[in-house]
Amino acid sequence: LAGSTCRFLTILMIPACSFNYDDAQLDSKRAEDVPQIELFGVSMEVSRENRLELTADHIATFPERNVQEMDRVVFREFGPDGTLRVEGQSDSAILYLDTENVLLKGSIRFVSSVEDAQVESEYLFWDSDQRVLTAEDEPVFLSRSDGSYINGTGMVLDGRRNSVRFTGG
Repeated sequence: LAGSTCRFLTILMIPACSFNYDDAQLDSKRAEDVPQIELFGVSMEVSRENRLELTADHIATFPERNVQEMDRVVFREFGPDGTLRVEGQSDSAILYLDTENVLLKGSIRFVSSVEDAQVESEYLFWDSDQRVLTAEDEPVFLSRSDGSYINGTGMVLDGRRNSVRFTGG
């Protein structure tokens, strides 16, 4: 009888029980902040029409947010014939995996040997589909090896039209 009473009490108590899923919900929220892949001291090469060599102190991939975050990035792009086209560096970068757009922040400097131009800024955004590099309202310094230069804010560099304009002084 004692065993039957215990089972009966257990059956009565089950509807009164509630399960706490807060920890599971917290884990799913935390998953967005935890990288799926994290690498340190990275050197990689991407070969397409052009070849890109990239090194970074740290790369973290967050598939839930569709981004790859990089720290202290150095890159070099070579044309199909193997000549160096562009080289540069940035304190940090975010690659948007779904669009291949890139946001650069911090101390940014890159040099185009094709255009004989150097770009320096603290913020740049590359729209891969439109082939446009923008600096929003951030200051940008453009220079050439002949000593000519332009300072301004709100740079829009159109890679398809090979043109540069500034929205601010």
